[in-house]
Amino acid sequence: MKRIVLILPYFGRVPSYFPLFLTSCRNNPTVDWLVYTDQPLTDTPANVKVIKVSFDSFARRIVDGLPFKATLKSPYKLCDFKPVYGEVLQDDISGYDFWGHCDCDLIFGDIRTFIGDDILERYTKVLSHGHLTLYHNDPETNSYYRRQQYKDPVTVLNDPRTLFFDEWHGVSRAWSEEGIPFCDDTDFDDIYIRRFEFLPVKWRADGTDRLISHVAYGYHNQRLYRYWEQDGKLQEEEILYVHFQKRRIEVETASTEEFMAVPNRFVSLPHELTLSELRHMTPYWSWSRWVFNCRREGKHWLYLQKLRVQHLMGREDV
Repeated sequence: MKRIVLILPYFGRVPSYFPLFLTSCRNNPTVDWLVYTDQPLTDTPANVKVIKVSFDSFARRIVDGLPFKATLKSPYKLCDFKPVYGEVLQDDISGYDFWGHCDCDLIFGDIRTFIGDDILERYTKVLSHGHLTLYHNDPETNSYYRRQQYKDPVTVLNDPRTLFFDEWHGVSRAWSEEGIPFCDDTDFDDIYIRRFEFLPVKWRADGTDRLISHVAYGYHNQRLYRYWEQDGKLQEEEILYVHFQKRRIEVETASTEEFMAVPNRFVSLPHELTLSELRHMTPYWSWSRWVFNCRREGKHWLYLQKLRVQHLMGREDV
């Protein structure tokens, strides 16, 4: 079996559901994680190694390991530095067949179900998004970020802005334009940030959002499932992971092994999920939904009051 290690630098307070994230890591025992952080993390699984380090020290190690001058002043800018980890952190990942980077505002399903050795033997890059990407651990692949012609890495890594170098605006686009094959199946959900309800970005892009409703996620038996309503029926599909980008989610369940994610809460998993129960757990019309959506869209306070009055009057035509 190919050895995989995922790199996660995180500085500052972790999300409230970080213990649920760790559970999803623990239940992938054939994958290792390296977490570089300034936080006092405890009760971490055996396959999650915590490396205590300040942001300044970590940034200095990253910058000093590059073959050109770079500037790293804020933790969020680390997004653009993700593709360089294969070179600058090589001492920590030698011996692994694949290394990757991931975020912690997500829940993993069974990784090997979706990224098995059949895929790892065919491709040197798997997936194209910053929240999870894998690279074959060899000098040519690890240095590709500075040899590609799509976007100049020196310019990107000296710009204080976040330029998404780790995603389609950077190295992933370069792989595509240069015709280098990589695996980019979309068996994961990246949740659209401007809606209270859960809406996978890919469904918004292809128009599926007009056909579905009441999306939620369930974690049990060490696997992750998407639930939704379509054509008046409860649908279910196992997925690789779900990414809750820029979303505050409260934890209202004591279990870390079985739970559901509904907007915007982690709750106990029902004994048997029905369509009626799913609808009840993911109400489409609610004051919380109005407030969340309008804040994300930048609407002012007066408009919020208008929505509230119309909602109380039973109008849903806003």
